[in-house]
Amino acid sequence: MDAMTESAGRLCGAYDAAIFRHEEDSLELVAHHGPLAGPIGLMVPLVRGTVAGRSVLERRTIQVSGLQAEVEEFPEGSVFAKELGHRTVLSVPLLRERVAIGSATPNRQDSSRAWVIRSWEEARFVHCRSSRMSLAARHRRSFPSNRAS
Repeated sequence: MDAMTESAGRLCGAYDAAIFRHEEDSLELVAHHGPLAGPIGLMVPLVRGTVAGRSVLERRTIQVSGLQAEVEEFPEGSVFAKELGHRTVLSVPLLRERVAIGSATPNRQDSSRAWVIRSWEEARFVHCRSSRMSLAARHRRSFPSNRAS
């Protein structure tokens, strides 16, 4: 899971990336790569005020540049962005049978560059990668002993 998280960050040119799993009314941090704080197991509220939360609730990719300034649209996300120092966030829902089971969320410190998928090959790669992350998240849920690794 950590290798997939690192790969997702590299693909997007992000300095930090996280994988969250949907757990009832929260998102649980299950994998992370990069300098931002946040221990594995961290619970984030599943609300539209966070980019990952909105992505999961609406089952669609959400990108926000300048998240720190988006106080009205993303109140909780804006607070997290100010605390952690990131500005641009992309969140891709991890779907299984059209149900969001989590999100892949790379972060950038600058807000001047948006993520751009330049070709169908990149789009197919992102879709394939998110499908693999969905399977990994489901596998992790099925076998709790894997959480410690």
